[in-house]
Amino acid sequence: MPNALIPADFWFAPKGMVRRHVRSALTVAALVVALLHVTGVVQWSALLSLDRVLFDARARWVAGQHHNDYANSGSTAQDQRIVIVDIDEKSLADKGQWPWPRSELARLSNYLLNEGGAAVLGYDVVFPEAEQRAGLEVLRTLTQQSQSASVLIAVRDLQRSLLRAVEGDNALEQAIANKPVVLGYYFTNEREGFQFGHLPTPLLRNEQLQQGLPRSLVWSGFGANLLPLNNAAAGAGFFNAITDADGLVRRLPVIAAFNGNVYESFALSLYRQLEGLSQVSLVYADNPAVVTQGRSGEPAAQLGQDARLLKALRLQSANGERTVDVALDSQAALTLDFKSIGGAQASHFQYVSASAVLTGRVAPAVFKDKVVLVGASAPGLQDLRVTPVNALYPGVEAHATVLASLMDQRPVISPPWTVAINVLMLLSLATVLLLWLPALRPLPSMLSVLAMMGVCVAVQLGFYAQLQWVIPVAGPVGFLALALSLQMLLSYVLERRTRKLAELFGSYLPDTLVDEMHASSQTYSLQADARDMTVMFVDMRDFTAMAECMTPAATQQLLNRVLTDLTLAVGGYRGTLDKYLGDGLMAFWGAPLLEPDHAYKAVACAMDMAERAQRNNALWRHGDQAFAAAGGAVSNEVIEQPTSPIKSIPPIRIGVGIGTGPMFVGDMGSAKRRSYTVLGDAVNLTSRIEALCKVYGVTIIASQETVAQVPQYVWLQLDIVTVRGRTQEVAIYTPVALHQDLSLAQRQELLVWSEFMSAWKSGDAELAKQCLVQLKQSTQGDSAYSELYALYAQRVHKRFGDPSQASVSVSSTLI
Repeated sequence: MPNALIPADFWFAPKGMVRRHVRSALTVAALVVALLHVTGVVQWSALLSLDRVLFDARARWVAGQHHNDYANSGSTAQDQRIVIVDIDEKSLADKGQWPWPRSELARLSNYLLNEGGAAVLGYDVVFPEAEQRAGLEVLRTLTQQSQSASVLIAVRDLQRSLLRAVEGDNALEQAIANKPVVLGYYFTNEREGFQFGHLPTPLLRNEQLQQGLPRSLVWSGFGANLLPLNNAAAGAGFFNAITDADGLVRRLPVIAAFNGNVYESFALSLYRQLEGLSQVSLVYADNPAVVTQGRSGEPAAQLGQDARLLKALRLQSANGERTVDVALDSQAALTLDFKSIGGAQASHFQYVSASAVLTGRVAPAVFKDKVVLVGASAPGLQDLRVTPVNALYPGVEAHATVLASLMDQRPVISPPWTVAINVLMLLSLATVLLLWLPALRPLPSMLSVLAMMGVCVAVQLGFYAQLQWVIPVAGPVGFLALALSLQMLLSYVLERRTRKLAELFGSYLPDTLVDEMHASSQTYSLQADARDMTVMFVDMRDFTAMAECMTPAATQQLLNRVLTDLTLAVGGYRGTLDKYLGDGLMAFWGAPLLEPDHAYKAVACAMDMAERAQRNNALWRHGDQAFAAAGGAVSNEVIEQPTSPIKSIPPIRIGVGIGTGPMFVGDMGSAKRRSYTVLGDAVNLTSRIEALCKVYGVTIIASQETVAQVPQYVWLQLDIVTVRGRTQEVAIYTPVALHQDLSLAQRQELLVWSEFMSAWKSGDAELAKQCLVQLKQSTQGDSAYSELYALYAQRVHKRFGDPSQASVSVSSTLI
């Protein structure tokens, strides 16, 4: 089965697999990228899109909730302060195609203002030119040329009717004169210098702008109303929207610049008329900044070259008793606070059909003391906006939405200090990541970063709910995503090194040592190297005899149990398992991990093996349950005993040989099969002295070089031997115990043995015999070295019984 691209254990890789300073450097790099974005030095389109996605998701959720409330509660859930008179498709069917005669609009205005008692009437419509009089001129020509009296009477009747119709401009002017009526117009940058109609009086003239033109949209042309209508209306405002890079409308500008003057929006003009706030001034941020260019995604209108950072628009009543500050964003705009998905069937505001009003089917009380907006939702009139909540959102409802925010004095904006908030969030998140993320494994890191992303979104929602601030969080969220991605990439790259090390050394070392190798700065390879190391050979005694009374399956299970326990001991003392040698194993210390105290660890491991052999003997020879309790690997098979019960197997004994010295270590073998092993004279010597464990009746034998490097233990010298191929004699020893663990009885036994060895080497037969007798009596035959004493008793008898052997000091030769 092929390996997965990203293995499952990668997600739980130990934290020691990567170095903290590399992780920290990657986090700082991600922080720099995010800071460049939030400060505007570099604008990443992906992050801008992410902010829009987050805004749209919240807007759709809020609009959906209000829509459900409206569906459940009906008109009681609507905003009762604003009514939209809709020029819908039904109205066009009833009254004809647009534009309607101005006389009809005059009649509509009179009804809404006089009978209905509307507080303010706003027309989201432009009246750029007078009604056409071409038909009237034709009738005048017919009157002059006709000789028939009946024709003249008919023509004059038509002329009078037409005169009444074309007097609609005057009628509309009279209907809105001295009334709280606000007209609409638009700015444009199309057709360079295009100007049509007459602009209203600016909100602020150039000479009133003490700090220069505020940062806002700047336009070069306009389409406005007829001068008589413009002069008759109480106010007028532009109804342009800001279209973002993705084509959606999310904000409406409150003020805009044209020809060095500042003009107000349709919604702002309505609000000022409603509240009687005639005085206007600008409030700047504490440290105004010069802006030289707009952000990506802005409409064709660009920001002024000498624009200043505007904080708010201050509105005051004529007597100065009331003051309202309208907070603005960096483009002097407000964000649409969508309360519904829009349209007559699902709006936060009450819609009434214009034809129903003109035919008297709507009671005047519907408009009493309310703001009435006349606008169009019919698709053919092209006043529909593409918004996050609806691709056919009526433009008039967008103005109603901004007006409602102004009336509530809770305008939705991105405040001027958005950058400061983002920088603070980034620094806080970076501090957490630098202190915390390097210490986590990949999967917890991912979960933690996702949780922090959730916190960022929660902070954004909190600012919106409490302060009506729209705080972009794509910078912090993008920083977290980039930091996590870099961390995961680093972990994956380094994990590949871990897997390579595991492939090279996993069969020789426990996982903990493989992890340690990966965490270190050293390089490891299978290339041959010369080092001072310690090697160990372990063998089971009399295993052949045991196997004769067991089935193959039982032999396999017994061997697996013993070798598993011995292998755990090697790994526990940071040893490298070289290979299994039938009923034994070979291990070494000092490679691939450097071990300054390799000899001590090898001796400690051998002592642990001896203790395990004594403690676990019964477990090795009996059931799986007992072996599992001791930490072994349980087999599903049961030991078969056809020839002899398991209890008849003699106690299992092991022999351990330990040698220290220079060795060659590396990947050695043939092209077909290789292994990571050690070679050298010290290895050969250790292999041979391990075989002497059975001769001297001890579990562990170590070379003189090993003893010299492990002074922590008390050693008992066994003999001085010669090895085939070597002329130099070799002293062999067995460890007794650590100095601090040596008992009084052991000390006395060692003193007597030391006297014996001196007598044996010097040829003092009587002293040698006395020492052996004393050792036998003091231990009463219950000593770990009883077989050793018996061996030397035979040697003393043999040696001193033959005078020719009196001067021999070497007791045996290693074959």
